[in-house]
Amino acid sequence: MIIEEKKLYDFLDDANQHELHFSRGRQNCLLIKSAFDVETDFLYLLEGYYENDPHKAGDSAAYAGVYSHVRREYFDIPYALRDRADENKSIEEVLTEFSRAVSARIAAMVHDAPVPVTEEAEEIRDEREYYQKYALPREARECFFGDAKRLHYQANYYVSDPSTAEIAAILNHFEDAVNASAKDFIRKKARAINERLWETGLLREEVARMEATPGEYHARRAIMRSIAGQNMKTVNLEIQKGDESTIIKIEASALRCMDDSYYSPWRMDAPSRYKLVERFGRNTEVYPDDVVKITYGRKVLYERKAEVSKS
Repeated sequence: MIIEEKKLYDFLDDANQHELHFSRGRQNCLLIKSAFDVETDFLYLLEGYYENDPHKAGDSAAYAGVYSHVRREYFDIPYALRDRADENKSIEEVLTEFSRAVSARIAAMVHDAPVPVTEEAEEIRDEREYYQKYALPREARECFFGDAKRLHYQANYYVSDPSTAEIAAILNHFEDAVNASAKDFIRKKARAINERLWETGLLREEVARMEATPGEYHARRAIMRSIAGQNMKTVNLEIQKGDESTIIKIEASALRCMDDSYYSPWRMDAPSRYKLVERFGRNTEVYPDDVVKITYGRKVLYERKAEVSKS
């Protein structure tokens, strides 16, 4: 801190002090305290350069943060008061923490069970046919390949453009504000929540069907898992089509593809593209079921197992 910490917090805690003079280099500064309510003060800063008085006709005081008497914590501390970036916690960071906490609280309150629908609940559009035809297959693939969080209700809450009173409530009474916002969200979004629970039920059924059905998806997932967390640019693929086989080099990131597409030859090096044409003919497409082994140097990352049957 530019100002001695005890001096600053003595000023912030004293309801009878409204101005604090201090110097920063050759600047004369004046920190002004304005009470929003009994628990919250807003701070403003006047600065006078080259030892001038900070009071100057026509000048405006700059916003200099918020102080919570309940938490005894100063947020959005301006650079004029600190000498290290890690000395500051911003209001924006608190709002992000708050949004995450509310999202988690909503999910816990819903707990994958339908919620009551009241007159406060917002109307929603009927998009069940679209979900079943288009969104469900995509979501099922994403869940099957690792995004299992979607198999349970997940709230997506973010506090947007909060009023000053709402910010003060969040700073001073975080848990109470989390509970109040979660309950308010559930009341207003009850229909949307119940619709998502219906979608989640279909999603679980589809993922269970994919898990129980051996095929291309299983091979694709096993390949994706074999390179997960590995720091490498390219790997070697031993591929087999019928009685013919060869080894090609491909970018490791190309093997993370979750859709039904083949592994693009443009993610292979030039000799590998030539080798594919020479061995299997033009327009050859390489799919997960064609991959027999994946290696990186001498390390074997993946080997096709007999139980992974072809599509």
